Amino acid sequence: MINFKNEVYLIEIWMLFGEKNQKCLKIHLNPHEKAVQQLLKLCVKTNMISFHFFDVNNYQLTSAFTYLNDDETDWVRRNNTLSARLQTDHFGYLLLAEYQAKTIVKTEKIYNYLPQNEIDFFVRNGGIQVKLSEISELL
Repeated sequence: MINFKNEVYLIEIWMLFGEKNQKCLKIHLNPHEKAVQQLLKLCVKTNMISFHFFDVNNYQLTSAFTYLNDDETDWVRRNNTLSARLQTDHFGYLLLAEYQAKTIVKTEKIYNYLPQNEIDFFVRNGGIQVKLSEISELL
């Protein structure tokens, strides 16, 4: 969890790929959003997190999931409680996400959460549906 002056928050999740973790996907989520708060609740409930990626260019679906270890479980519980107290802040989140995106290196990609009007699009009973946007280009 990254914060600016304890007012604007951003969740940055790293997914490492390759035998030596030489590639990194950074996922930015807005903990001010109700859908992201619902995701954190679901992580606490299931003790796992998963993401599903759909490539519209070749119609491939990729899924990634992991069970949370003790440290990750504590982190999710703590940030679930924090995010439940936050009010929606699209502008602050976008500024913080843009600032964080400037720090990437050529082996990293960033996916920013695209806010949806309905929570069911992002998280719903029986599974997680995620739409990510603003795919960064590898330099």
